[in-house]
Amino acid sequence: MTNGRSVSQFKTVIPSISNHFKKPNQNLINSATNPNQNENSIEAHFISLIHASKTTLQLQQIHSRIILHSLSSNSKITTQLISSASRKSIDYALSSFRNFKNPNLFICNALIRGLCENSCFVSTIEHFRLMMKLDVRPDRLTFPFVLKSIARLNVKWAGDLVYGGILRMGLEYDDFVRVSLVDMYVKVELLGHALKVFDESTERNKLESVLLWNVIVNGCCKNGELKKALELFEVMPQRNIGSWNSMINGLMRNGEVQHAVEFFDRMEERNVVSWTTIVHGLSQNGMQEKGVRDVYEDGEGGGNQGK
Repeated sequence: MTNGRSVSQFKTVIPSISNHFKKPNQNLINSATNPNQNENSIEAHFISLIHASKTTLQLQQIHSRIILHSLSSNSKITTQLISSASRKSIDYALSSFRNFKNPNLFICNALIRGLCENSCFVSTIEHFRLMMKLDVRPDRLTFPFVLKSIARLNVKWAGDLVYGGILRMGLEYDDFVRVSLVDMYVKVELLGHALKVFDESTERNKLESVLLWNVIVNGCCKNGELKKALELFEVMPQRNIGSWNSMINGLMRNGEVQHAVEFFDRMEERNVVSWTTIVHGLSQNGMQEKGVRDVYEDGEGGGNQGK
């Protein structure tokens, strides 16, 4: 397991990255032994069994059948096996990956995602580097988990290296990758870099991705850049509840209570997060009773409590 490794060990992983950028129902299990089934139907059957598995033991039983059918080299089945295993036992997912010869993009992505979602951030980067060494070209589904791992490890310089690879691969304007880039720079407290990536986004990026705007607005708020956050918020082509909640939270965190309440009043729709944010913000700013009561009564009058 790599969860417990220190960030210092991470420093031995990243430098070369830039050089490489170029028990279910037993009857169901037994039914897979039907010799009349063709390869595609057997493949689909095993994948459905993998999806239906609830425990590591069940997955291991299915895996043994896969081996008996000489399908351990089937990349589609192995991809699903690793993906399912990562939600039950990341060690088992790693073992399955290591026993597969010549993993492809889908297998690598399944493992990298699983490692990241299990907070194995150093191991995520290690396997990203291995992916490069194996000449498996990353895609738009690889980089978000790598960038998230870098952010969680707070290794600022590694972000620039990976960004360089994204540029060389022509993925910098992919919506998923771009949001992840901005989010990574915000979380490692390089707001200037985040703003630069945001500003260089295409009009399509900006028009189609509310999340991109939410991330940069939230980043400005967290870094105390309220003026910039407000400027961006007011020119957003579209907003959702998350946009309003981020702005209210940022205002509250910076002591702009009245301004935050005004934003709350402007909301056409509110959710639980909206109410939690405003109530917590008022409490944190010393307005525990009267302020909260007034806001709640105003909400009742306007019928905007949300769902």
